[in-house]
Amino acid sequence: MLLALERDAFARWSAVIEDLRPEARRDDGWTLRDVVAHLAAWQRMAVNRLEKLAIGEKVEPPDIDALNARVHAAAAGQSWAHVLAEASAARAAFREAVEQLPHEALAAHDGLGAFIVDANGAAHYREHQDDFAKHSR
Repeated sequence: MLLALERDAFARWSAVIEDLRPEARRDDGWTLRDVVAHLAAWQRMAVNRLEKLAIGEKVEPPDIDALNARVHAAAAGQSWAHVLAEASAARAAFREAVEQLPHEALAAHDGLGAFIVDANGAAHYREHQDDFAKHSR
């Protein structure tokens, strides 16, 4: 179910950005390249967190602002092709981690696993979709 939601949200996200240039900007100055790199970084981090949950290790909350700042700075020096390749690889790793996650790990710690999957999958695509919807009209 979570992967189906992720797949559908990704399809909607992809439809919004498919004809945009990587330099398309949000109101805060972040480019599409920045946001795609941001999504990939969060999915990579989610893989690590899900792997910890699967083996019963404690999962600490991330430093959101620090991660976003590092990703934003790094994305500026990356080619669009590199960002797209990393986003594709990160999404594949994320989906595989979700598929491998024991069902009980989704519900453990008051549903932390399910939250991590949604927050870094379907909900994250929806969160950023409107950022670029005005560019794709």
